[in-house]
Amino acid sequence: MNHGDYRVAWICPLAKERSAAVSLLDDIHPTLSPRDGDSNIYTYGRMGKHNVVIAHLPSGSSGNGHAARLAVRLKNTFRNIEFSFLVGIGGGAPSREHDIRLGDIVVSHPHRQSGGVIQYDHGKALPGNEIEITGSLNRPSDALLSAVAKLDSDYRCRESRVMEILSESIEKNPRRLEACIYPGSTYEDRLFSSNYPHQRPDDADCNWCDKRWTISRPPRYDNAPIVHYGLIASGDLVIKDAEQRDRLRRKLDVLCFEMEAAGLVNDFNCLVIRGICDYADSHKNDHWQDYAAAVAAAYTRELLDEIPPHVPESRSPTSPREDTQATYSAESLSLGSSESLYQQLYPSRLRPQQLSPPSRSPTPSMSGPRPASPSPPLFTLLGTGPDFLAPNEYKPWQYLTLKSYHIYEKIYATIRRPDGLVSFPTFLSIFPPSFSPDTLTSIWLRLSIHREPADRISYPSALFLATLHIAHVELAHPSVFLKVDPTRRAILTRFDHWIGCQCKDSCGRRWNFVNERGLCDGEDREGQGREECEMVKVWRGRKVWGEKGKRERWQEMKKVWYMS
Repeated sequence: MNHGDYRVAWICPLAKERSAAVSLLDDIHPTLSPRDGDSNIYTYGRMGKHNVVIAHLPSGSSGNGHAARLAVRLKNTFRNIEFSFLVGIGGGAPSREHDIRLGDIVVSHPHRQSGGVIQYDHGKALPGNEIEITGSLNRPSDALLSAVAKLDSDYRCRESRVMEILSESIEKNPRRLEACIYPGSTYEDRLFSSNYPHQRPDDADCNWCDKRWTISRPPRYDNAPIVHYGLIASGDLVIKDAEQRDRLRRKLDVLCFEMEAAGLVNDFNCLVIRGICDYADSHKNDHWQDYAAAVAAAYTRELLDEIPPHVPESRSPTSPREDTQATYSAESLSLGSSESLYQQLYPSRLRPQQLSPPSRSPTPSMSGPRPASPSPPLFTLLGTGPDFLAPNEYKPWQYLTLKSYHIYEKIYATIRRPDGLVSFPTFLSIFPPSFSPDTLTSIWLRLSIHREPADRISYPSALFLATLHIAHVELAHPSVFLKVDPTRRAILTRFDHWIGCQCKDSCGRRWNFVNERGLCDGEDREGQGREECEMVKVWRGRKVWGEKGKRERWQEMKKVWYMS
């Protein structure tokens, strides 16, 4: 087994959540050697027909920031991950519409304009300690949501297998008995009125709390957990206030609260699954945590059985490339290959420790030349000659060439999410781990109009392609810094925009003027052997007799593009 053989990532912040996950593995695989820069600890194994890697946060760590850093490292190590699950415990937000109880399960699901997770402590501060939520987080993939829908449909005809899976876990490991047994007979499931706080901090069992303040709820047929689908609130604060819980529930229509999901869902094709261990109020305690972690893990295991296993594509064997100056066409980057993009771009004899990329601070200075540094192999292989980066020290935006643009497109097609966006951790994944994070962060934030951490920003195709070009230029030519002002950014938002040639000959070429040179798509392929139209002649700097001057014609050509 190697890192590329694992397609499912299972992330559990707490040790008890990891124990619940590991207990459900059918086989435990040998531990793989860590990759440079990855301090995560993983457990490897098989669940059903899936190879699963389990990761958890360091002891004493919690929150979206820690989760995001874990995700970046995991993403860089396991390049073939297709599905990710964040599985653990959460605080329920019961209502009349959602009779959520201890031991129930909440699954993140798109609702209204939200993708399934809302970061409730991120936005604009308003008077009265209110926060206006800004931005949105990604929804799970259609494949994950389809599996959730199928399981939900099955539950209408049969019981869930959660309790059966827990029983099997106990049979395999009797030490799991206490964690997998419904604790309601020992620790009663009580929901207190929102305006009745916990009475004594040293009374974890609520013995001093007045039972007359509990909310009466109808009895259930059995103790099996019920699965609820909807929005999950994520933030860096532990909610222990019933009135605040209800206020956020009414405002955001959320079903539970937790502390890690917002750091993950933008970087992974991620589904969040939480077992309810308390009601996010002052009465919360730890009595239900092990069981809540166990039922969440059991549901995830049942859900995995609904997802078809990955079938590796067949590939003809290829010999290792020995020439570090080899050029790569767009077609040479294979989509869907079990080989990672990094492995495709780098010869097998190159290792990350051999690289010496330039390093810059997140806010580079505009003054003074930058020290010379060897060209990073990634862009040596992409190409730094005239065909790939047309040299122009005075107008660096004219570096872009058509050949490079096609390679950028292929990289984008390889790593884009189903919604067409690319996140910062995914951007990092196409570089060796030894590349300076500060340099890449600086490049990534160049086109952002939001003052947010890099890992919260995702780009559509145009801005990602433009960012990749900035990286190509600056890492290959360390003395260059491509400044992006509002005007330049407005142009770069159309980096992926092409229009048909407006010549009277209907030549079929396409044009893109984003780099102020005018890229003519088709000139080297479809346009080969074809008589040059008047616009190509202008582009090549030739005078067109009987027509407007070159400068005037050029302005007309750009006007057509901007108005299209």
